[in-house]
Amino acid sequence: MWIDFDLGQTYSEGCNKLIRNNKAVIYTSIKDLEYHMNWSAGEKSSAEKIMQAADFSAFNPDEQKVLHLLKAKGSPMMIDELTIKSSLSPSQLASLLLTLEFNDVVKSLPGKQFALKKNN
Repeated sequence: MWIDFDLGQTYSEGCNKLIRNNKAVIYTSIKDLEYHMNWSAGEKSSAEKIMQAADFSAFNPDEQKVLHLLKAKGSPMMIDELTIKSSLSPSQLASLLLTLEFNDVVKSLPGKQFALKKNN
């Protein structure tokens, strides 16, 4: 069954507004999902290569402390637990975690939890 979608239709206004404001995306294939979730089956990034070797020497001392805590736990850690165990201020830790997430080393999980990214 073919449905003719018209961008000017009133039933499309809500969806179009979400897409226009970058609050929603259109998925036309599994490749779109992989792209939007930043999943890649290609070559490992330099951060993944570092993580694979468990060599944290490329990171500053505070980042190393957080990475060692996450590695030792072996499972996601709540940000409050990381704050206590790392002896970092909440704002400093949040900044470090964001930097590590941008560097594709740490991933943010629901419930303010963080974990090391898994190597494929």
